[in-house]
Amino acid sequence: MNINTDTSIPPKVLPIPAKSAPNGKWPAEEALIPGNADPLLVAIDAYKLGCAHFCKLSDDDPEDEEAAIAATYGPPMEVLEEWTCPARSREAIIAALEILKDEHLVLDGLGTALLDACLLGIKEGAL
Repeated sequence: MNINTDTSIPPKVLPIPAKSAPNGKWPAEEALIPGNADPLLVAIDAYKLGCAHFCKLSDDDPEDEEAAIAATYGPPMEVLEEWTCPARSREAIIAALEILKDEHLVLDGLGTALLDACLLGIKEGAL
């Protein structure tokens, strides 16, 4: 799998403020992505990196949690929540399915079993 292992959040992955956008943001799929990288995979990598940074923070003060989220995984999560474009690579499809499974965004055993079937099929070359 071609997951970005860089330790910094790519600066051009996050939504770029735009005066012409109704909410002051560009849609997630219009975020600027360097090279031919799959934009969804880049956004997922930024989210995972933000989560890793969040987990390294001290959790002594629960009142600082919102600020910590905003400084780590919050912006990339917003990008993913607003995503409307299809994945452009097999790696992005796998990464998206793995997030659904790892973060328990599927409610029951049937969902997990189906996600596993999809992941295994893609990883073994069905697509």
